[in-house]
Amino acid sequence: MPETQHLFVYGLLRRDFANPMGRLLQANGRRVGPGVLAGRLFDLGAYPAAVDAPRGAAGVIGEVYALERPDYVLRALDRFEGCAPGDPEPHLYVREEREIALEDRGSTRAWVYLYNRETRGLPAVPGGDYARHRLGSRPRRN
Repeated sequence: MPETQHLFVYGLLRRDFANPMGRLLQANGRRVGPGVLAGRLFDLGAYPAAVDAPRGAAGVIGEVYALERPDYVLRALDRFEGCAPGDPEPHLYVREEREIALEDRGSTRAWVYLYNRETRGLPAVPGGDYARHRLGSRPRRN
């Protein structure tokens, strides 16, 4: 049996946003729960950008999904994020695996879309939580 693939989402793919690609993820994955990426989060206006940061940084708040149809979901999301094989280089995002801390349950390896550009001068998202930053309320936890 193949190992379960996980995906960490921190922006418009979270359940707090009415995004068609988020609904595709929810229909083809099981939400494991909240997670935190060791990174920093920036606000690009219409969407966020996460980048790696050393441990001890505030972290990027998001959700972890166990993918039920990983090839299908990741192919669709790669197109959405502009990093599919035929998309022009350099891609705005790259999909890479990272260790994600899970609430009260250790950690897991998960795919995450990381911003592939310079972040100098971009506004940081306070607390690393894009849903709270954009929607002004505490995101759903169940």
